[in-house]
Amino acid sequence: MSQPGKLPILQAAKYTWRFTASALLPTLPAYLVRALVSAAAAAAAFSTLNGGVLPLDLIGMILSFAITMSCVALTLRLALNGELSGPIGLQLSADEFRLGLAHLIYIALIMFLGFIALVLVFIILTPVLAVLLPDTAAAADDPEAYRQIVEVFFTQTFSGVLLSVLFLVLVSLPLLYLTARLIAFPAATLQRQKIMLFETWGWTKGHVMPVIAAMLLALAPLWCVSMLGVWLGSQVTGIPMFPGNIAEAESVLTPMLGFVFGLITGVFSIPFTIASAGLAAFMYQGFNPDAERN
Repeated sequence: MSQPGKLPILQAAKYTWRFTASALLPTLPAYLVRALVSAAAAAAAFSTLNGGVLPLDLIGMILSFAITMSCVALTLRLALNGELSGPIGLQLSADEFRLGLAHLIYIALIMFLGFIALVLVFIILTPVLAVLLPDTAAAADDPEAYRQIVEVFFTQTFSGVLLSVLFLVLVSLPLLYLTARLIAFPAATLQRQKIMLFETWGWTKGHVMPVIAAMLLALAPLWCVSMLGVWLGSQVTGIPMFPGNIAEAESVLTPMLGFVFGLITGVFSIPFTIASAGLAAFMYQGFNPDAERN
């Protein structure tokens, strides 16, 4: 695929699904450890929210990220080399460190690009919003009334919902583009034993739209499974699905509820994480310019 030709979208999706199904049981012990660590990290976060002295949320976040990188590395090794090494496949070596550093750079890029996209799209849509939004002058001195007017507009009117979807799509497009251009970086970083973030940018030149299509086809169903876990965790614990609504929680957010929520969401996110690594391996094997071609 690094040479002229079409990316086999359906083949990429089928490979990702087959790999996820075959890798689920071998990697399950490691991912269950990850789910437990994520649950403990969520409990630590709620402990801090409830007035805990120690920065347990920061410690939990670091540990959760480290175990996630270890799980991604073991999944990539299985996809690329067909091997699982270390206790239940988990390791913390130079490979995991490089993979983690590459992901941190990638996350920083996504956040920066997302912020720029957010500002630009808001500027572009502000004139439209000024025309469509109901008159809020009467609520100018009442922040709560203003919030309710805006919330009703965006959730209960056709034009508001349409504008919300348009806003989300326009903000998501540059993020999808960046993700597609760098789709192979996790596998390349692990396999070549050096950070291969920007080096993989040129590999996908001319293939962005097919890569995005393959990503959506392969990963969207498993993302829905992951979101089902978030919904289920919210229903069981009373913790809102979205962080911005934490203040509106109907129950007291105890560390135990945080643990349960983190455990449920961690378990349901396993297929999506495995599939993401599998798709990255597929793209690396296809786009890698040094790979042997038949």
